[in-house]
Amino acid sequence: MLQKNSEKKKIKLRLRDQIIIFKQLGFFLKSGATLTECIALSSTPLATTNPRRKFLERIRADLASGFPLWQSLTQRTTIKPGLISVIEAGEESGSIRQALERCGQELVKRDTSRKKALSALTYPISIALLSVVLTGGMTFGIFPKIRPLLESMHTNLPLPTRVLIVISDTIKQHWVTGIVLLSGIILIGFIASKHHSIRTGIKKLNDRVLLSIPLLNTIIKNQTLSFFTGTLATLTSSGISISTGLLRSQPHNSVYARAVERITTNIESGNTISGALAAYPKLFPDTMIQLISAAELSGSLVETLSFLSDYFQNEYEESIKKWSSLLEPVLMVLMGCAIGFIALAMILPIYALSQSVSSIH
Repeated sequence: MLQKNSEKKKIKLRLRDQIIIFKQLGFFLKSGATLTECIALSSTPLATTNPRRKFLERIRADLASGFPLWQSLTQRTTIKPGLISVIEAGEESGSIRQALERCGQELVKRDTSRKKALSALTYPISIALLSVVLTGGMTFGIFPKIRPLLESMHTNLPLPTRVLIVISDTIKQHWVTGIVLLSGIILIGFIASKHHSIRTGIKKLNDRVLLSIPLLNTIIKNQTLSFFTGTLATLTSSGISISTGLLRSQPHNSVYARAVERITTNIESGNTISGALAAYPKLFPDTMIQLISAAELSGSLVETLSFLSDYFQNEYEESIKKWSSLLEPVLMVLMGCAIGFIALAMILPIYALSQSVSSIH
């Protein structure tokens, strides 16, 4: 095992930093330099306080001590297990440059998807925040100023007004309790995250629940299958057997990971890849199974897996756009209902008062 001391803790690297590291190492390796020399070339121009330089220097020290790159990466920073498997396969097959380039490409794809998702969700999130600000401002800013007037009417207030008064009073009276409960939930969640068994159980439950939610499950499936097929394509193209490649490219989603373990067992028992995948129709679409079946017959499995990776990536991005397009009108309607309800709660009693005054005159 690697030495453990204060100098050798995991360094948190931004996704952008990971992309730069993998792409630079892959580029420098083309010149014929050794991996250690490439790491030195990548780290030298950086400031000594730069996290990327600290990370690269520790990786170089590990390599000088005889540790493989994949093991050093596992100990030094948080990287998806699938990418670690790609690096490990590249070292075993002597194609480390291609493995590093593949990891760089995968991270670029992930970064692009993240930016597109954020871009697509910016408008819905803005509407949600605006709704909270407007309703909060009207409930706790405007309504308290006219509330004494409404209560001085000595008449039955309209239902919306009474409901708003109850909501306002409840929040004012119990906001401290609400903060304490929220803090308690966060603290319990933090403590639970430190226990592996609890964290694993929560993750399994969370993965199952997310895959059961319509539309959201499509987004998760497309993203998971894109990474899974892309990683498997890279591993098999490096000379790794399909069963080993399946085990090393296990998806982050626990439901898919468990299915892949069983699929690997079926393949080792003599079943075909497409036949093993067909046992899980809810996780692997028919299109994927049919294409892999044809690829097994024609011997073009790697090319088909690469195609499927790009296909599911495009489907993931389209799903994000559709989800965003559906979310926007829903949020607009909810915001309109909330603001309209508060406006009615304030206007109806005033309107009733004006009607009473008019009838007297």
